[in-house]
Amino acid sequence: MSVLRKILLLSLILFVTISTFGQISVIDTIFLGPRAGNGLSPVEIGVNPKTNRIYTVNSGSNNVSVINGITNLVTATVWFDETGFMADLPCGVAVDSLRNRIYVANLPWDNVSVIDGSTDSIIAEINIGPNLNGICVNSNTNKIYVLIPFEDSISMIDGATYSKIGKIEVGSYPYAIDLNQKTNLVYVANTYDNNISVIDDVNDSVIALIDVGTRPSAVCVNEETNIIYVANSYDDSVSVIDGENNTEIARVGVGDYPTTICVNPETNFIYVAHRYNDSVTVIDGENDSVIAVIGVGDEPIGISINSAANRIYVANKGRSNVSVIDGITNSVIETVVVGVAAMGVCVDPEANRLYVTNFGGDNISAIDEITNSVIATVEVGDSPRRICVNTETDKIYVANEYDDNVSVIHGINDSVVSTIDVGIRPYAVCVNMETNKIYVANSYDDSVSVINGTSDSVTTNIGVGITPYGICVNPETNRIYVANRSDSIVSVIDGNTDSVVKTIGVEPGSYGICVNPETNKIYVANNMSVNVIDGTVDSVIGTILPGTYSLSAITSNPDLNRIFVTDGVFDNISVIDGATDSVITTIEVGDSPYGVCVNPETDRIYVSCFMDGTIWVLQDGTGGVEEALNNPKKLNLNISPNPFNKSTNIVLNIPAGSRGEDAEFLIYDVSGRLVKTFSNINTNSSQIKLSWYGEGDSGEVLSSGLYFGVLKCGDEEIFKKMIMIR
Repeated sequence: MSVLRKILLLSLILFVTISTFGQISVIDTIFLGPRAGNGLSPVEIGVNPKTNRIYTVNSGSNNVSVINGITNLVTATVWFDETGFMADLPCGVAVDSLRNRIYVANLPWDNVSVIDGSTDSIIAEINIGPNLNGICVNSNTNKIYVLIPFEDSISMIDGATYSKIGKIEVGSYPYAIDLNQKTNLVYVANTYDNNISVIDDVNDSVIALIDVGTRPSAVCVNEETNIIYVANSYDDSVSVIDGENNTEIARVGVGDYPTTICVNPETNFIYVAHRYNDSVTVIDGENDSVIAVIGVGDEPIGISINSAANRIYVANKGRSNVSVIDGITNSVIETVVVGVAAMGVCVDPEANRLYVTNFGGDNISAIDEITNSVIATVEVGDSPRRICVNTETDKIYVANEYDDNVSVIHGINDSVVSTIDVGIRPYAVCVNMETNKIYVANSYDDSVSVINGTSDSVTTNIGVGITPYGICVNPETNRIYVANRSDSIVSVIDGNTDSVVKTIGVEPGSYGICVNPETNKIYVANNMSVNVIDGTVDSVIGTILPGTYSLSAITSNPDLNRIFVTDGVFDNISVIDGATDSVITTIEVGDSPYGVCVNPETDRIYVSCFMDGTIWVLQDGTGGVEEALNNPKKLNLNISPNPFNKSTNIVLNIPAGSRGEDAEFLIYDVSGRLVKTFSNINTNSSQIKLSWYGEGDSGEVLSSGLYFGVLKCGDEEIFKKMIMIR
């Protein structure tokens, strides 16, 4: 996690930056998620019953959310290594309640992070081995076990010294682990062998193998009854094992694809989460029978329990939230949002309102443009992706991808006034205010739904290309343009007849599309390029190469004739001059910018960043270029070209407060190995220029791939991704 991003996400609701790039400046950042931080795609969850703290491991944002079990509020977010790649993709968690230590397994960076539960900070990182997965801890022996699936083994850690002390060979692809602290026996689910390895914690040896169902994916132990429960994902069952004689004594049929499992030893109830049908099955351990099925959030992939409070916590990866189940009533009593994934964004210039879809929260945020603060949150459908506004009728239209409908919001009272069924997986939406028609691109059935804005009803469905991801309208010509990602064409719809009148071939990977009605030019954001279409003849007249990697959202400011396109991988936005169709500047923004819009009245650009739940506010036409370059206010790093072939230029901007500090620029490969060092950098000037020709420290030619450049200056560190293509 970059230092800039970490500071941003731990700030208050507004974080003001003062960096200026060209004639565009970042003036504000609006944070939409929990103030303690943003946790996306939680995949594992652990509980400390003594402190009543819940820990969600968030693979999408590479952090851990800490939840207070009394208030069900996120109280802290623990970030991993600040360079953002030494501890990526956390995949497992284990809690030592005796010592208040939390152990997090990180994939694929081969280590375990140790968190002090009293300070919510990382105190150690332990290198283990490649592609580790599950993890558990024995508080009695202070020993931690980490699964290494591809090596068919388990690594052991000494909790006193935080050092690796040994390895145990088990079955094929060990995927889940749990232990009985009363018997000091460890149980490992070997997914490809369809069995359980039983390990004696005293002598660290396998003492038994127990056959279970097909593809065991999770295991848990009831220490009171000495019964072990195994979730078999491929035959929709739970194996019940007697810990006394290590034999399967029953098999309980449950719902589709049981993914993970936990047990409350106090009530002898077992809880099984089903990732693909969004539910939890409850088994009574007395008679091994199903007694309830509880609906939870999208993709429940992690589950844990506080037996003292009789609360079950379910990590829902698809919605970045946690379902809290009351063990007495077996019902969801609360949902805790740990992350907000900002996706679509649009602006109402007349009302000075900004609207943002929160893909992970099933709602939209209404923001006051004057104060840059969230003034309302409106619940809509499942996974709202894109949004548009009709300023003439003061209606906002939200495409809910997984509900196959569009929510209609009235801007006067910020409430949903209608819900309109459309095609399958509506991905984008636009409005023609001249005709009061709304056009919805349905990505799964390759169609565009046409909505009458007066009656808020679908009047027709138009077949277009394959996987329509982007849509825009030119109200001057009444033409609608649809970017179809899978067959690399743009469908042109005549708004008078609502029929396709032409198709235009573009470059691969079409995602976003926008139009400048003043020039009648259409701009299509593809994987690595922007195609320019002349709307007069509906043909491609040019291609723009922003020099970035994964273009996504695109919009225009007709008054200034500028086009803005975001890169979801390199976290920036390129500004294109519509007169010359050339890039004039590129600006760094937040993590995964997937949405962009412009208020032509104020010349402000708004960028929604999916992974960190923020809106970046940029001001066009502010000037101040030379002063910003000669007197940078913060440590900055620019790499161009990026991606690159033979060489790239690295520009280090050093603020006055860091001049004279020791500095070095380090380059790591994707495995975290240091490959190139620029040391003893003279920081007495404001700008240092380096060149890298893709060679290692020994002069060896490095291969194509993803690299990470880290600038260290004094106590500060920042990093940037680099792609070399040979």
